[in-house]
Amino acid sequence: MDRCPNCRARREDGETCRRCGMELAPLLALEQAGDELIRRALGQVAGGEVPAAVRALEEARTLHPDPFIDRLLGFAQTVQDQPPRADADRGRWAQVNGHPLYYLRAGTGAPVLLLHGGGDSGEHAFANQIEALIAAGHEVIAPDQVGQGRTPDLPGPLSYTAMMQDTAALLEQLRLPPSAVVGFSDGGILGLMLAARYPELVERLAVSGVNLSPAGLPQDHLDALQADSDAAGPAAREELGAKLRKLWLHSPTADELSPALLAAIRHPVLVMAGDQDLVRLEHTLVIYQTLPRAQLFILPDTGHGTFDTRAGLVNPVLLQFLARS
Repeated sequence: MDRCPNCRARREDGETCRRCGMELAPLLALEQAGDELIRRALGQVAGGEVPAAVRALEEARTLHPDPFIDRLLGFAQTVQDQPPRADADRGRWAQVNGHPLYYLRAGTGAPVLLLHGGGDSGEHAFANQIEALIAAGHEVIAPDQVGQGRTPDLPGPLSYTAMMQDTAALLEQLRLPPSAVVGFSDGGILGLMLAARYPELVERLAVSGVNLSPAGLPQDHLDALQADSDAAGPAAREELGAKLRKLWLHSPTADELSPALLAAIRHPVLVMAGDQDLVRLEHTLVIYQTLPRAQLFILPDTGHGTFDTRAGLVNPVLLQFLARS
């Protein structure tokens, strides 16, 4: 509580507001109790104790009304109300960097981390690859990034850096050997960032439809994103679509991904794209030419959705790449 709830004066040291004299200590105690309930609820969601998390968040809302609590409560209630799924044993929850993160985990063998594109989920983005990878003797880990899939949103903008840190934290918690990483679009960006900054977690990397910066996207696409953002207005800034548009218009930044960072990646990397991909072909070639140990696979008569629309071409090449020593 950084302001007095009565007169909105900035809070200073002391138990009463210096402007209006209101006692702040009881209100501060309620706020702290609410924060403790939120922390408990996050741990309960991550551990699968969803009904207990719902009760804790309902109590927190009575002590400390906040839109963030309402969003967490809505998410927990949605999870609680979902009917059991036949493959429910594949779903997992982890708590990373102070928030819950959903991931699919299935199969046994050499681990493969699947990183989905913007606005999607790991399970949906790689629906045509998961069973093929399991059948080939791989363990599949497919997380949903913040605000996407089953992972609840957090206040503030989306960030490739934050998503990369969440992904690294998940891998470290799972204590896997170095994993093959397969990333599509935004997930490919995360994969390259992960290989550059956490090389010990990565064994090899396959990416498709990846750009190093917004300059890798056609100008008309950037103009359309900007027009949609302007039309939505500031009131939409907490909606996922608005967050994604801002992410794509302004990042990855040079600090997040650059030719210099690519040149330092020593892992084998399979660079894929459609010949009619959203990412400009010359941009894909720069990525391929900069990586020291890269292979290039351009799919003919194919757009951005390589994993989804061209699994018959992608899967054999991907499985062969993953099998190489």
